[in-house]
Amino acid sequence: MIGKHVILDDDAQKEANRAAMLFNFTNNAFILLPGAALDPPASATSAAAGGPEPARPSDEPDLPHRPALFTNLPARRCYAPRGGAEQQQQNPQPREISLARVLGTCSFESSEARQALQTQILSLGLRDSAIDLEADTPAHLREDGGGGGGGGAEGEGKETLPNLPLHRNIRFTPVTDPVSGLLSIMVTEHDVTDIKLALENLRLAREQVTASLMYTYVV
Repeated sequence: MIGKHVILDDDAQKEANRAAMLFNFTNNAFILLPGAALDPPASATSAAAGGPEPARPSDEPDLPHRPALFTNLPARRCYAPRGGAEQQQQNPQPREISLARVLGTCSFESSEARQALQTQILSLGLRDSAIDLEADTPAHLREDGGGGGGGGAEGEGKETLPNLPLHRNIRFTPVTDPVSGLLSIMVTEHDVTDIKLALENLRLAREQVTASLMYTYVV
C-alpha cells in the first residue's frame, strides 16, 4: 500500500475501481438496493427443503429497510450528509440508505400510495420495465432548521436533508448484482429542479401574455 492507494494486479478489480470513481464524479445519485430474490417465496423454500420456510434472523431488517449494496458520493451527500459538528452530535451515525428511506423523502398523497409503490418496486423481475417516479421533496426536509411534519421519511423526526433536490426524477431498474449475481434494484436520481422551474416560469409568462391580449381586446 502506498499512502491511500492500493497496488492491484487484478485487471477486473482495477476496472471496478475505475467504475466506482466515475460514479462518484457524476451529478446523479446512484444506489444499488437488494432485490426480492433475497426473500424467496415460502412455497419455493418449502418445496426445496421439504419443510416450512426458516424464520428470518431477528436482527435482520425486512427488505425495504435493508441497506444499499452500493451508493455513490452524490447519493451519500443527499441521504446521509455528515453536516457540521452540531448535526454530527445529534446524528453521529447517518441512517442507512434503503428503499424505505428513499421513498420516505418523497411527497405522496397518502402512506397507502407510498406503500403501494414500494410493493410494486420490490415485485420487479429482471424482464420487467423500470419504474419512474417524479418526486417532490417535502419542504421540512430541506429546511436548515428542521421541523417535523407528514410526508417525510419514517421516524426521521427533525432530521433535515438540505442536499436533496427540490424535484427529482427517480428510476428503479431491475438489474443483476455483479458481485452476488442476485436480483437487485438500481436507483438512479436526476435533479430536474431547474427544468421544473423553467416550465413553471414559461406557464406563468404565457398566462400573462394571454391576459394582456384579452385585456387589449376588451378595451
